[in-house]
Amino acid sequence: MLNSLTPLLATMMFVGMVPMLAVVVTAFTKVTIVLLILRNALGIQQTPPNIVIYSIAIILSALIMQPVLQSSANRVPVDKVGTMTMQELGATASSAAEPFRNFMIDNTSESSRQFFTGIAQKRSKNPDVTAVDFIVLIPAFLMDELTKSFNMGFLIYIPFIAIDFIVGAILIALGMQMMSATAIATPLKILLFVEVQGWERMFDMLLMSYK
Repeated sequence: MLNSLTPLLATMMFVGMVPMLAVVVTAFTKVTIVLLILRNALGIQQTPPNIVIYSIAIILSALIMQPVLQSSANRVPVDKVGTMTMQELGATASSAAEPFRNFMIDNTSESSRQFFTGIAQKRSKNPDVTAVDFIVLIPAFLMDELTKSFNMGFLIYIPFIAIDFIVGAILIALGMQMMSATAIATPLKILLFVEVQGWERMFDMLLMSYK
């Protein structure tokens, strides 16, 4: 009885970890951060609301990860999941994880992998840890995703900061210092973003930033 329940329990544990895995081994982190930075740069703190931001991030992440997810799913014999032994389940999980390993290798820098390889070897006192182990790839991938998202955020902020400076300078020149520069700059930033097809460019930049 216990042996028959073991694969089911393992499957339930894996399903419970899916939300965390979706954050650490997919494009979700970078997409979310870039979209939140864009919202702050526009000066509209609650629009779009968080639920919309996260929904967009999930959709874009699914588009980016579709080849990886498809390749991983093809490695899982769905008709045998409920009858697998623990050894077979482990082997299947390892096989299904390989597309994610390749995805993270393709989207991390050599320096990041070497950095965390050195840390993992020191902390575990195991010189056999390599740059392609998940214990190294996952933090390296997360660090690179954070770095890339902040680099993109910097580029996003530049034109909007320029608008803030220009509006502030014009108001000072007109002797209207008491008027809120934000109240005037915000609609101008929204207009600029719409006129340059900002959403299309933003989505294209995010989708094409992965190998």
